[in-house]
Amino acid sequence: SVSSSSSSSSSPNLCTLQIERIHGMLRKGWESNTTEESLNSLQVRLSPYHVFHVLKSFPSDAISALNFFTWAAKQRGYKHTTTTYNIMIHVLGKDYKFEAIKNLLELMKRSGCEFNEVTFNIVISSYGRAGMIKEARATFDQMSFFRCAPTTYTYNLLLHFLFRADLYDVAKSTFVAMMSSDCSPNSFTLSTLIHGLCKAGSHMDAFRVFSVLSGHGCEPDVVAYTCLINGLCRAGYIDEALHLKSDMRRHGVQPNRYTFNSLIAGLCKVGKVHHTGPLLLEMVGIGGNPDTCTYNILLKA
Repeated sequence: SVSSSSSSSSSPNLCTLQIERIHGMLRKGWESNTTEESLNSLQVRLSPYHVFHVLKSFPSDAISALNFFTWAAKQRGYKHTTTTYNIMIHVLGKDYKFEAIKNLLELMKRSGCEFNEVTFNIVISSYGRAGMIKEARATFDQMSFFRCAPTTYTYNLLLHFLFRADLYDVAKSTFVAMMSSDCSPNSFTLSTLIHGLCKAGSHMDAFRVFSVLSGHGCEPDVVAYTCLINGLCRAGYIDEALHLKSDMRRHGVQPNRYTFNSLIAGLCKVGKVHHTGPLLLEMVGIGGNPDTCTYNILLKA
């Protein structure tokens, strides 16, 4: 995520008022000299705090945001920071303005502003959401050149996009690289791997990964458990799925509606509709009343 560590020379209340006034002027987009003149008339002693918060909830399009960013750089006594560059890249990424991102990264490098892991995470995320996996992977590979180490969050991002693009072998090798780095997998890593491997039909691989990571201090959450239970049920491994649900409760993780619906659908799939009763009672017992999806599963059985 992008965060602002820059403090302002003005009081917080005054800064908030100034940011709101700048937002008001930018709401209609950038109108060449007119907008610039309006901003100049505010006579604000601009700080990275102002710029970060204006861009964080920018009221118009990405190119108008970039025009504001460029205007800010020209103000006396002002200099962009890594944080303001990062938030600007984030705004451009949401609008898929990749050429503008490349130009901004070049400008950032020329200005002597350091790239950090957040910079790379934002660019990887932007490419990934656009389905540009080759570019996301290339960005990841460039991190070492800038002496910037990937974090667990970076690996999780890349794994998510690789699995989403059905690049299973690349995802597996990326996970192997993660395990040999200083980054420890977390519950999101586990959920991503389980979901991706089950989607690829590698249910036993998913089960093995779950067992190995759970045994190495990576605590599975309800999402990780439910991903694996759902994958096992879809593949017809209903006994393993039911055992996993019991294991889940034994470890203090409460099943949710999705967990129960996956199990009910799995039982119906193998012709064991009459075995769904205890699950429905357990579901109600923990406050997860059956929903439309539950009833549809039972009606179609």
